[in-house]
Amino acid sequence: MLLLPGSSSLTPARFAALARAMADVNTALSLEDAFHIYAVAGRAPVDETALAKLLQPGTSEPAREMLPKEGTYRLVVPRPGTISPWSSKATDIARRCGLDAVARVERGIAYWIANGSGPLDTPGIHPALHDRMTESVL
Repeated sequence: MLLLPGSSSLTPARFAALARAMADVNTALSLEDAFHIYAVAGRAPVDETALAKLLQPGTSEPAREMLPKEGTYRLVVPRPGTISPWSSKATDIARRCGLDAVARVERGIAYWIANGSGPLDTPGIHPALHDRMTESVL
């Protein structure tokens, strides 16, 4: 499985809504601390350059390092055992673009959550990060 980091996943409006939902939880979150992450399954070799251009067209920001920062890391993905509509369409587009080695592309959101002055209330942040009917937090 190939993991590719993506661009920021939060618009200012979504960030404001998330900040309001997490207001009672002892955390710190910034717009840069939430970004898309793409999981690609397929046969080797997969053309990573073409795949990155397909998943992030027109982006000029450098590839994001996926190294842990201080704080807590949470990954929000579609529920296990499901294939999201986004994945179905992205996989179809990748194949039509000549990336035949790609079996499936899925997108999640990686959150880096910095602890405030006390311990992190993990159960308190999960409802704010995902839709429990369609997503899971890892």
